[in-house]
Amino acid sequence: MSKLNMNKTKTIDESVRSRIDATINKAGGLAFEFEDPAEYLLATVGSAMFVEPRYYADEVDLESLKKGEFNHKDLDEQAIKIIDACILVAEGENPRDLLALAHWARTELHMRTTPQIMLAVAAKHVNTKPFVRKYVPLIAQRADEVKQIVGAYEHLFGWKKFPASLKKGIADRMSTMSEYELLKYNTKGHPSFADILRFCDRRHNYPLSKPLREYILRGEVIDPEATPIIAARKRLTSLSEWNDDVPFLAKQAGATWEVLVSQFGSKQEVWEAVIPLMGYMALLRNIANFLDADISMEKVRFVVDRISDPENVAKSKQLPFRFMSAYRMLHPDPMTFYRTRDRRNVARNRDAWNRAKLQAFTEGIEAAMDASIVNVPVLPGVTVVAADNSGSMQAPISEKSVMTVRDAANALCAIVHKRCEESYVCSFGDNAIWPPLTKRNSVLTNMEKIATHEARLRGHSTNAWKVIEYMIDHNIIADRVIVLSDMQCYDSTGWRGGGNSAAALLVKYRRNIKNDCYAHFFDLQGYGTAQSKTEYDNIVGGFSEKILSQILVFENAESSAGDKPLPTMEYIRENF
Repeated sequence: MSKLNMNKTKTIDESVRSRIDATINKAGGLAFEFEDPAEYLLATVGSAMFVEPRYYADEVDLESLKKGEFNHKDLDEQAIKIIDACILVAEGENPRDLLALAHWARTELHMRTTPQIMLAVAAKHVNTKPFVRKYVPLIAQRADEVKQIVGAYEHLFGWKKFPASLKKGIADRMSTMSEYELLKYNTKGHPSFADILRFCDRRHNYPLSKPLREYILRGEVIDPEATPIIAARKRLTSLSEWNDDVPFLAKQAGATWEVLVSQFGSKQEVWEAVIPLMGYMALLRNIANFLDADISMEKVRFVVDRISDPENVAKSKQLPFRFMSAYRMLHPDPMTFYRTRDRRNVARNRDAWNRAKLQAFTEGIEAAMDASIVNVPVLPGVTVVAADNSGSMQAPISEKSVMTVRDAANALCAIVHKRCEESYVCSFGDNAIWPPLTKRNSVLTNMEKIATHEARLRGHSTNAWKVIEYMIDHNIIADRVIVLSDMQCYDSTGWRGGGNSAAALLVKYRRNIKNDCYAHFFDLQGYGTAQSKTEYDNIVGGFSEKILSQILVFENAESSAGDKPLPTMEYIRENF
């Protein structure tokens, strides 16, 4: 009888795979689902870029989602799943979570499109409508975001019957817009400010004064003294050729560099005149244009001094991947599968660039990137950090970008290495590769080493488990392991029997080597599954140098930078 009732003891792998939240990811590997839609949004919105190219793009099971509640035309799988999760949150016990998450994503993650979509969904649902008016001004932090929110609502739910709460929130936000803001973002595309004004409730001098309203609706300047910027812009736009008076008139008109370059052309004299008017981010993003226009070496040095000055870097609050993007614009990754000469940002005649000027800009970007991580807190103890370099990671982070998801992972990996007391750095594909790095090298230099060291041996699979296996085989006593990936990990060694997973090997590592080793998984593509889910596993979406701060708080370690707590739904409900 005892034999008949005997249960075979489950292996670690069998125990992990039998969990109720276990699933199969897009690559066919073991993963875990988020049961709470709010937690799903929390883990994915940081890396969710709407309708952007990604490596994995399977058809979504629309029958299982709420597709009947919104127009899903032209939306990809991820966008549909995120909108579906938004609706589920709105239908749940804490509907305000949807708007709190949108406010958090806009404020702390500096995202724009995803929070706008979330706000549009909230405006439609009866449970969230009462909160919408309050949140529109909080989420529409830039004037043009009002138009984008209206456009998002129109696409999802149609132009007719806009909710009163959305109209009132938009009117409240427009009432705070300056003449300069309105003029800067007063483009002709639909929806325009004129379109929005026509459906907003209007009263005397609300949401705009009569002179501003007349200009927006009819393009008329009825009171030049009340709208001096608009009057000066009218005079500026009447000019057809660049002359010495343009810079002075442009200053009166509050004309941006975009306006001047658009009106007078991307020429050397135009760029050299507008460079002193440009902000930090504008300078960083236009370096390739400066090289195309062959600006003078004097102006090159001016730009380099501006972008590399540590105080300017600190004030700019640019994330390190912005510098990575600027670097890739000058030096595209020759290994990416997505490299094509006809892509808009790649199709430049780089052979015509002045080599000395290119080198000066490259050194400026390199110095700026290193300066950007100076205030990033140091991770104590021993850290293993691994960057996914598989084939799927070579997708661009957006349609117009030359920067790949792999670039983001390798750059963050290099940053973590620079800011650890002791680190083991790895890139993985078919195999885990451990490149020799030094902290004396710049972030960009180490990033390139991570990408290229033994790349052929590394291969293109997504065997994250190989990192944990190496830690076990070499008895590495680590305080934490950080995995930077799209999280579509799997076991490509089926001929050995398969069954290898990061989750199972983490259990083994904690049992045999260090039971309180933390594992931090940073999902860089927002596919919405986790590699492991225990009290020691941290799942976060997005890419930013702030991951080190989040790591410290998750581990209850002291942060030298006074960082905010790791975002949880409780934190977001309280603060947003």
